[in-house]
Amino acid sequence: MTTTKTVRHVGEADVQPFHYTACGLDNVWLLSGYERETTSYGDGVSIRHMDHLHEMIARGLITEKKTLSGKEFRFLRKEMGLSQLELAKRMRMSDQQLARWEKAESELPGPADLLVRVLYCESLGINLPMKFNELADALAEMDSAPDARVEFFETKKGWREKKAA
Repeated sequence: MTTTKTVRHVGEADVQPFHYTACGLDNVWLLSGYERETTSYGDGVSIRHMDHLHEMIARGLITEKKTLSGKEFRFLRKEMGLSQLELAKRMRMSDQQLARWEKAESELPGPADLLVRVLYCESLGINLPMKFNELADALAEMDSAPDARVEFFETKKGWREKKAA
């Protein structure tokens, strides 16, 4: 079963949800905050405040109670502005193993999953959403479905994740 996350801009009329795959994830949908455009290069989409949208996607990933997929792991690495080699050095491992995780050729171990979440928080200079031990305990109960659809909407204060009913 695939779950969806959607985003809508407050006060904006409902439009056809946009499947936002350019971020490298397969399960992100935008309910607002974007405009379809026709350019000399063809049809395209313009997304407002993309940096903030990516941060909200990442924040959702680091607090989600499921093991990160390879694509999600790669998304967080890229959001930190790190190459595979740079992140592998920080994690005291080979870049080849990290590449295998990102391609889903091997399972992402729990400690690596937890560490990349913590490194992402640190890269933004944000406090963890909870104490480190609480985060580790919460993630130990990983019960969310993998690749659940995630929806985001834009508000006057920035992007927000639509919580499942």
